[in-house]
Amino acid sequence: MTPKTIAAALASELAVRANDGEVAYRNGERYVARLVRDSSLVIDSAATATSALTIPHGKPFQLRITQAGSFDALRFVPVDRGRPTAGQVEIEVHAAGLNFSDVLKALGFTLE
Repeated sequence: MTPKTIAAALASELAVRANDGEVAYRNGERYVARLVRDSSLVIDSAATATSALTIPHGKPFQLRITQAGSFDALRFVPVDRGRPTAGQVEIEVHAAGLNFSDVLKALGFTLE
C-alpha cells in the first residue's frame, strides 16, 4: 500500500460511526472483534452432550470434569432444576467465568 492509500484508509476509518474499540487492517481488509453465537455448540439431545463439549439446549446444565487431567474431559451435563423454597431466590446465569483454581481442578491439581 502506498502512503496515499494508507492516508485515505485512515481518513475513511475516522469517518466511520462505529464504536469498535480496536480495528485492524490486513491487505486492505478491515477487521474488528465480534462475538457471535455458534449454533453448532447447541444441541437438543442429552445423549450427544456426553460425547462432545456441547451445550444442552433448553435445559439447566453444569460443566463437569469427567476425568481429571484433561480439558477434553470437560462435559456439559443436563441437571434437574429444583424449585426455590421459601426464603430462597433463583438466578438465571447468562455468563460465567473461570479462575486459575478452576483450571487447576480440571487438570487434577488442588490448591492447599
